Amino acid sequence: MNMPIIFTDKFNLTLKQNRFLARKNIVEVIHSMSRLENVNTTFPRPKPLLMA
Repeated sequence: MNMPIIFTDKFNLTLKQNRFLARKNIVEVIHSMSRLENVNTTFPRPKPLLMA
């Protein structure tokens, strides 16, 4: 019988810190994906799209 994998919470982030980290990471992911797809973009360019 397979036991489920249980991950313990390593970080105790507040809601505000968690949202900041998520926004920061999603901008980096969008930038990286656009570069992978050979779309010319600068790093700050996706940021206004998310803040709208």
